[in-house]
This record gives sequence, structure tokens and C-alpha cells, in this order.
Amino acid sequence: MLEAEKTTLVFFIYGLAFFSMGISALQQNTYGDSNFTLLKSIKYLGYFGLVHGMAEWVWMIIMLKAYPDFYTEFFALAIYLNTLSFSFLWRFGTELIEYNGIFNKITKRLPYIVSVFWAIEFFYFYFVQKTFLFKWFFVDDIMNRYFLGLPGSLITCYALYKNARALNLLNYKKIASRLKGISYLFLLYGILSGLIVDEREFFPANILNRQMFMNIFNFPVEVGRTATAISITILFILVIDIFRLETKQKLARLSRSNAAGLERRKLGRELHDIIIQNLFASGLAVENLIENTEDAHNKESLLNVKSNLNDTIGLIRSFIQNSLAQSMDLEDLNVKLQELVQQVQRGRILRIKYRYNVSEIYTSCLSNEKITELYYILKEALTNAVKHSNGDTIEVIVVSTIDSIRGTVKDNGSGFDYSKEIYKENHYGLLSMNERAAIVSGILNIDSSSNGTEVKIIIPWGVCEYEK
Repeated sequence: MLEAEKTTLVFFIYGLAFFSMGISALQQNTYGDSNFTLLKSIKYLGYFGLVHGMAEWVWMIIMLKAYPDFYTEFFALAIYLNTLSFSFLWRFGTELIEYNGIFNKITKRLPYIVSVFWAIEFFYFYFVQKTFLFKWFFVDDIMNRYFLGLPGSLITCYALYKNARALNLLNYKKIASRLKGISYLFLLYGILSGLIVDEREFFPANILNRQMFMNIFNFPVEVGRTATAISITILFILVIDIFRLETKQKLARLSRSNAAGLERRKLGRELHDIIIQNLFASGLAVENLIENTEDAHNKESLLNVKSNLNDTIGLIRSFIQNSLAQSMDLEDLNVKLQELVQQVQRGRILRIKYRYNVSEIYTSCLSNEKITELYYILKEALTNAVKHSNGDTIEVIVVSTIDSIRGTVKDNGSGFDYSKEIYKENHYGLLSMNERAAIVSGILNIDSSSNGTEVKIIIPWGVCEYEK
């Protein structure tokens, strides 16, 4: 009886740990507010935690033998909840990897398909055929762990490790170390929950099983799973600092932007209202002298002075414009691109879709030079699409990933042969885009066919200026 109570307590704590993690994750489900990869996909981790926690509590009810008349139904429910939770864990990992190929689309849907087929199979045999082999329950639970739990944990482990390495390179070392710790824990969890199963006559369940684990470590595998779950939950709650960091970045950026904006406007007013006006007044005085001077030599000298004054005014105005351009940050980029889209859209039937999703956590990770080059590459691509594509729809997209900022201009026009057009005199803009991309170590891809043209620029982040 004492052993049964201990086992029940283990299942309760095990479920509570993951359930708490799920609640915490869903509280940080800020998809509409945040563009950071982990926070965008965190809802799936939340679903995993909630469902897996409930599954363990169902197992606890089975261990207590509280409802013996519904033993089979509770057993089926526990296995199905496990299956569903592993599906959410799998989806969380694939979302974190940020790969959009056809393989990733398949892997995202596969666990849900398996869950649905399991439910259909159970209901058919149990409620329609009225025949059910209880032994099959255990085999099905093992198969779910092998083909959903283990790969889901490994995918999540890899995705978290990949994100940790990228954040470490960006100088977010504290957050990176926590994510790396969680990735190792999910690897351990995958082994304990996906490989250590009930003993059966087939491989590898005949070797790697609960009894083997008990013989080696002298405690049940559920204790190891519980300890892993608690560790994951604690580290995960610490990782939520990412959300607070992003909020802090937003406030700091707004503060810096406002301060810098005030200084720039003050400098602009002083240069324009004082220096330029004084130079302009001096120019008028020189003009009066020119009109009242009959000596040809003196008149020529005064004309040179007048020309120099005009050149100086032009240089000052250019200096003001350049100073404002050099202060461009990611939010300025967003504003300027919106203005560009509106300007290009004006007076045309052409439809232009604009989307900007860049996390504030990367605000200090991109230099002014990279932002400027990105803007002009996108501007050139958009201009080319408007002039030459002959399409009726253009998409302009700027998004952030864990290791880069990516800009895309895509149209549904007639396309062109890139290899032939790039060196023509009237397409020097294509060369310019390649040169700008090279300056900032970016990767420029231009894919054109009869279905349209897609210009994609990928610029890696620099080292972020992160204040702890």
C-alpha cells in the first residue's frame, strides 16, 4: 500500500510540473504582440504541458483504482492524451526550427494525423465492433512513445539548441545557456519517456524497459521523468525573461529614439533657422554689392563669393539630410517602407501587400549601414517589380528569424531571365542590389519564372548590445 501511495504521489507531482509549465507558457502566448520565434511558437509547448499533465493525472487515477468500472476507458484516455501531448511537442519543435519547406509542412501535420487515426481506430473497435484486446493498449502506448514521444523530444531538443547557439552569437548568453539547458533536458526526457517503456517481446522493448531501468538505478523511471519535468519547468520559467527583455528593448528603443529625434530636430532647426538664414542674408548683401559695383574685377570676385555661399547652404542642407538618414533604426525602416509602398501604390491599380514582423529583441543587433542597404535593396526590387513585372499583385515582407533579418519582394508578373538581364545597361539596378548585399555580408536570391519574380535578401544579425 505504501508503494502504491508513493507511485501515486510521483504521478501527481509529474503531472503538476508539466501542467504548471503549460499554464506559464500559455500566459506568455504573445503571438500578436511578439515576433520572437520562441514566443510565437510557445503556445504549442503550453498545450503539450497541459495535456501531458492531465495524462499523468489520469494514470494516477488508474493507479488509485478509484473507478474500477471505467478502468478501460481511463486507460484509453490516458494513452490518447499522451499521444496528443506528444503531437503538440513535435509541433513546437518544428515551429522553432523555422524551416518552411515541404518536409516541414508534412512533419507538422503528421502527429495530428496519427492522433486522429488512433482515436478513429479505438472508437471503431471498442464501440462498433464491441471487441477489444486489452493487451493492445500497452503495445499502442509503446508505439506512441517510439514514433511520437521520442522524435518529438529530439526535434524539440535540436530546435532549442539551435536557438540557444544563435542567441549566444548575438550576445544573449544568459538566455542562451538556459535554452541549452532545456534542450539537454528534453533529450533526457525523450530517452526516459520515449525509450524506457513496458517490457515486451519485441525489440527494443525487450531490452530497454522499466524493469531494466529499475535494476540499474534502483528507482522507477517515473521518478526520473518527474525530476526532468520539474527541471524543465523551472528553467522554462527563467527563460520567460525573454519576454520581459523584449518589452524592455521596446521601452529603451522608444526612449533612445525620442531623445535622438529631439536632438536631430534641434540641430536641424539651429542649422536651418540660424546658420542658413545668416548665410542667406549674407548672400543678399553680396547681391546688393554686385548691383552697386561697376568695377568688373570686383564684380567677378563678389559673384564667386555669392556662388560659394550658395554651395555652403547646399552642403549644410545635405549634411542635415545625411545625419537623419544615418540615424535609421529598425522602426525607421518600417516607417520608410510603409511610406514607399504608399507612394508607389498611389495612382495605380496595382495591389501591394506589406508585412513587417521584426522582434524588438533584435533592435540593437543591426547596424545603421545594414538597415540602410536593406532599405535600398527592397526599394530597388519594388521599383523593378512595378516597372517591369506586368503583374497586378506585389508582396513586400520583412521578417526576423533567430539568425537574420529577411526581406522579400514578390510579384505575380511575367518574370525575366536573370542571367541575361543582369548585365544589360537598363538593368544596372540588379548589379546595384548584388553590390549592396555584398557590402553587408548578405545573401541575395532572385528567382524568376513565368509565374512571377521573388527577390529575397537575407542579412545576418550583428552582435547585440544587450544590457543585463
